[in-house]
Amino acid sequence: MKLLLIVFFAFTIIYSFGQEIPICKKQKTNNVLTIDLYEAYQNRDNYPLSTVAESLEYIPIETNGNCLLGESIKRIFITNNEIFIFDYHAVYHFTSNGKYVNKIGRIGRGPGECQKPRDMILSTIKQQITLLDYDKIVTYDYEGNFINNHTLKNKSNSILQSNDDELLVNNMYYLYAKPGERFSMLFYSQKQEKEISKIACEKKDKIPFCMCDPIMYTHNHQSYVKDYWGDTIYKVIDTFTIKAYAAINTGKLKHRDNEDKSIITGEKNPGDTWVVDITRIAETGRFIFLTSNKGLFIYDKKSNETRCCNYRRENDQWLTFNNDLTAGPDFTSPLNIQPKGANSFVSYNYAHNFFNEKGELKAGLPLSLKKLKPGDNPVLVFIKFKE
Repeated sequence: MKLLLIVFFAFTIIYSFGQEIPICKKQKTNNVLTIDLYEAYQNRDNYPLSTVAESLEYIPIETNGNCLLGESIKRIFITNNEIFIFDYHAVYHFTSNGKYVNKIGRIGRGPGECQKPRDMILSTIKQQITLLDYDKIVTYDYEGNFINNHTLKNKSNSILQSNDDELLVNNMYYLYAKPGERFSMLFYSQKQEKEISKIACEKKDKIPFCMCDPIMYTHNHQSYVKDYWGDTIYKVIDTFTIKAYAAINTGKLKHRDNEDKSIITGEKNPGDTWVVDITRIAETGRFIFLTSNKGLFIYDKKSNETRCCNYRRENDQWLTFNNDLTAGPDFTSPLNIQPKGANSFVSYNYAHNFFNEKGELKAGLPLSLKKLKPGDNPVLVFIKFKE
């Protein structure tokens, strides 16, 4: 019996070590881009859209009782022939010219249903849609048929397709872990149905109450990550290695060191003058866009310069660039823009923003919008950026 107990405990220890998830290695390099936020913030200004873009194209999305999009759109995916839009409730499938096809995903607690979907990914190779429902991922085909679901060990509200099999998911509760035990992002294998590596958060002291999700994005079929509390953007080399890609110089701007009470009260926090919160990053062949509370930062890889574009509030939108390319509405912050190619992105404008105060369509709009009504679904905006 004693021998059996020794063998049992030895096996348990070996098995436990074997189940330890590897920590992703962060590689340094001298060849990194330098994004100077402080200097850009000191010289912040209002910029026309032509500063970064060449043209805009509008595609109205069909509106009917089966595809009424919510106010908040998180993801827009474009393939060669199809459009998929996720609004925290379901994924709506359209043709490339905006005709409604079907709805993907169902709210509920049963098989193939999601309680509160938070994000989505799309696989054009498998022709599948995967919804993230906090601690599980639910997969459907393009017709909306349920395929399978996997359970995650950690709750998450953001997901990214790293390659054909592996996903990047954030860990919503890493900020409550002890220093040295904080892992803000994880690689998950759909094939193996398990987490296979994790990315450590670099912050060593206490994390104040705030919204501090790590940042994950893709550019030109390559994945990039940034810890909320770090000043380095990393390129994903493989599941176990990320390499420094860009260094962010904040100068007098600093990371948050106080509780963000504005989340609850809506009022500004005292002492936030120099606090910079970067919440989203998007990239084209020439530009890197960093959405922050201080403005929209635009890094030009061609000139190695950084600009800061002011926000301005107009009705129900925060606007950045003045639209000097078309007669349509001004350009919103690229919070929701998704890559359509190395230099093209897709965003949206609400339908009512195409109308004047008299309720008439603004003059000079393309013929594709002539049947638009103020209560219709948002209009997709394809932006071609300068190379």
